[in-house]
Amino acid sequence: MVSIECIVCGSKDVTLLYRTRDRHYGITGEFDVVQCKGCGLIHLDPMPSEKQLISYYPDNYYAYLPEVRMAWWKQFLLHVIPLQIHTHNPKFNMTGDFLDIGCGNGAYLQVMANRGWNVWGVEPSRAGAFAAKTVGFDVYHGTLLEANYSSSSFDYVRCNHSFEHVPNPVDVLHEIHRILRPGGKLFIGIPNVGSMSFRIFGRYWWYLCAPVHTYNYSDKAIA
Repeated sequence: MVSIECIVCGSKDVTLLYRTRDRHYGITGEFDVVQCKGCGLIHLDPMPSEKQLISYYPDNYYAYLPEVRMAWWKQFLLHVIPLQIHTHNPKFNMTGDFLDIGCGNGAYLQVMANRGWNVWGVEPSRAGAFAAKTVGFDVYHGTLLEANYSSSSFDYVRCNHSFEHVPNPVDVLHEIHRILRPGGKLFIGIPNVGSMSFRIFGRYWWYLCAPVHTYNYSDKAIA
């Protein structure tokens, strides 16, 4: 691990918010979550490398497992009690080429393929990439930068709850800009540290999720 300067404002002046541990996947150790004094961005310090991050995820991480049909009573409860937070995906006049970054088992690739899109995925986990490939999807096992897609390859790039997992978000954004076609669209879905739930739960906030969430953004910080 190496200490880093802030990716937004360049400052190395931080406040320790929490020394916390993983409460999701059985990862051992404690991790420091800090906040930049210059702009307020929240991140791990020191920052894990990509190789370290990949090693943290268990093979039974939920996004890597094959899709299982939800029991009828759970579907009914979700219909009656709307607990799910639905994403606001961009609108398109026609289908095209779609890339899902952090595609896991390929569940959303199937959704987009059913809508008529040509689909590709990137997944750093061997287990996740294998699950998606098993059902026939073209998935690169590795990172977006390693995939090295041709410039202007995609009409739509999606990072739904994967952008907060990368240690190099600025590099990832530059690469997305390179591979998007003119007029293409990017969707980023991330937890919001400007939310009431974060202010209430603090170090116990479900989405703090150290060390697999490298950065935690507010709407101001992501902008």
